[in-house]
Amino acid sequence: MRTFANSSANVKLYADEFPSSAPRFSPVSVSAAVLDEAARIAAVHRLRAHDAVQLACARAAADPDRTQFAAFDAELRAAATAERFDLMPAGSCVIAAK
Repeated sequence: MRTFANSSANVKLYADEFPSSAPRFSPVSVSAAVLDEAARIAAVHRLRAHDAVQLACARAAADPDRTQFAAFDAELRAAATAERFDLMPAGSCVIAAK
């Protein structure tokens, strides 16, 4: 099994890259609990594994002030709605190239 670490330096890089959006991001470690939740989400919503992990991470990071979810994929957006996230408009998810 491959694991990926999200160091505080990497999180700072993400925040520096997207300064106006940084407060909306919450780093989440992909733990066994997150993967278990992803398996549940994949089965319930018939999602691809990577989409289920994205949604499971969003659930792990969710708090009352962070209920928005960004995705372009219709199936992932439908699953996020079913999991009680507020969807960001698809057009607002576009990041312009430098």
